[in-house]
Amino acid sequence: MDQTNFTDSGQSNNDFCHEKHAKKLLFALNQNRISKYFCDGVVKIHNESIPVQRCVLAASSHYFKLAFERNISTQEEESTAFIDISTLGINTRTFMAILDYIYTSDIELLEENIQDILQAADLLLLLDLKSRCCEFLESCISSHNCLGILEFSQQYSCPWVHHKAETFLDENFGQVILSDEFLQLPTERLKSLLQRDTLHVTSELQLLRAILLWTQVDKKTREQLTFNLVKECLRPRNICQEEFEEMIKAFDSEEDSSYRILTEYIMTASNGIVKPRGVENVVVFTGGRLSYAEQGKILSDVTCYVRKNNQLVYGTVDGYQENQPFKLPPMSVPRIGHGAVECGGCLYVVGGQTSGDQVLRSAEKYDPATNRWYEIAPMNQARQNFQLVAVDDKIYAIGGEYNSEILVSMEKYDIFRNEWEPCPDLKLGRLLACAAVVDKKIYVIGGRNKDTYYEVVECYDTRNEIWSSAPPMHERRWNARSIAVCGDIFVFGGYRPTLCPSNYGVLKFCQTEVFSTKSNKWSLKDQFPLPSDGMMGNTNHNYVHDAVHHGNEICLIGGFQRGANGGRCLQIQVLDLDTGTWLTEHIDRPPVGGYYSCCSLTVPKDLLHNLAKN
Repeated sequence: MDQTNFTDSGQSNNDFCHEKHAKKLLFALNQNRISKYFCDGVVKIHNESIPVQRCVLAASSHYFKLAFERNISTQEEESTAFIDISTLGINTRTFMAILDYIYTSDIELLEENIQDILQAADLLLLLDLKSRCCEFLESCISSHNCLGILEFSQQYSCPWVHHKAETFLDENFGQVILSDEFLQLPTERLKSLLQRDTLHVTSELQLLRAILLWTQVDKKTREQLTFNLVKECLRPRNICQEEFEEMIKAFDSEEDSSYRILTEYIMTASNGIVKPRGVENVVVFTGGRLSYAEQGKILSDVTCYVRKNNQLVYGTVDGYQENQPFKLPPMSVPRIGHGAVECGGCLYVVGGQTSGDQVLRSAEKYDPATNRWYEIAPMNQARQNFQLVAVDDKIYAIGGEYNSEILVSMEKYDIFRNEWEPCPDLKLGRLLACAAVVDKKIYVIGGRNKDTYYEVVECYDTRNEIWSSAPPMHERRWNARSIAVCGDIFVFGGYRPTLCPSNYGVLKFCQTEVFSTKSNKWSLKDQFPLPSDGMMGNTNHNYVHDAVHHGNEICLIGGFQRGANGGRCLQIQVLDLDTGTWLTEHIDRPPVGGYYSCCSLTVPKDLLHNLAKN
């Protein structure tokens, strides 16, 4: 019998993938485990023996893989391998929940079991489960438990949760000191906490109140420690004497010896240095390029501006007035076309182009706590004019170009492991798209590939590492700027060539569009004014050089214009997200170059205080 030739149909062969196959297979394996069929291993926890399938546990846990390999090499004659994990401190209930998770990917996380499961996931090297536990733990942070989470996350190496708990502590110090966790702190840990520069306090009296509250819990034992705590933790020069006298009376009487000692110390210790606490939000300008009239030099400059009282000011912090921007240390390499993003309290600058048209792989990190730059691991792919976004403790470098090649590659950087690793490619390569993050999903919007301009949107889910299509914008554009706020993505500016032959080479500047991730729809917004670029000859009001989300505001940074004194100034449009109103600001002494990358950063007030003095 002749065989039918199925390959001559003119259709290309397609790979077949059954999406539910793996899930069905795991379900069947789990049923076999529950029925104790085909179990070739036993996990012992004290007096309990739990039948397991070695290949499944070894595939899911590097701990079990090594344990079974070692077991096989020492017990070759036995068909069943025994692993005793009693010494790990994992109870049977926790292990059974984890075993179910290995087969089903489902687990119930509660405040009552999260510590046990996270501890077990850490010990058994179940990285995906540990990551899921960390997400849950982060969502549980509150004033009554943040100190415990701070300690627990450090013990079990959960650096992102530790960072979030520290940030919560700084921002909510006034509520944290009322918690039982705070009142039961040992002395040295209390001292370490009260010495933090980044605590959000309006007065040093809040720290004095914290010390006195802590003392009252065990007055007999702790009262003798009070003076040393005050001396080592408070900054008396910032304390108003009248406020101090009013507050101290609420805790003690004038006959009390501790009252007299504290009063004498705080009222006389006024010759110390001023060391402000708390933080300021700043807008940072990195790199850029001089105009071609100034030789077009690429810059390594880094400048920051403080946003205070709804206006961009420079050099005005805690009473210091300097008519200049705050100059931060320069980057190690001049850059243009690079990415800049805040992550974990630090500023990361990646890739771009430097002198000699060299496209860079290199990356560096600025730490406001030390006011220094540090070299970090370079990207796998050199790139410029790409998107750089942060999702939790990961930084994603997306697309861009390398020596005229438009890239579809994406890679992510782990800020704690200092490593880059490749991610799934974009489906569509494009240049100067914009990107925003909502609910751990990255939206890559618009862009251009040669003479084709796009309105398309791709969405990357960082949880399952899959790209999908999202609804397209109304207008095709490239070189736009996007900001995500409360589930909405604002796309400002961008442009494309007009199609009219009589206006060949004329650019059409695009309207603002807003994408709602809840309704999955785009809408045009005519009412949003955008900065103009008078010095560069652009009279259209839809030019946006950069955009940053800054507290409850969106700052749109336009081009250079001529100021009232004939010099150049930088126009800023600020959208107040609370009122929906816009205001226009100007920086009369902007950064030297143009084409820089901007981002928002939180820095200690003490840093700005010292920069203003110098």
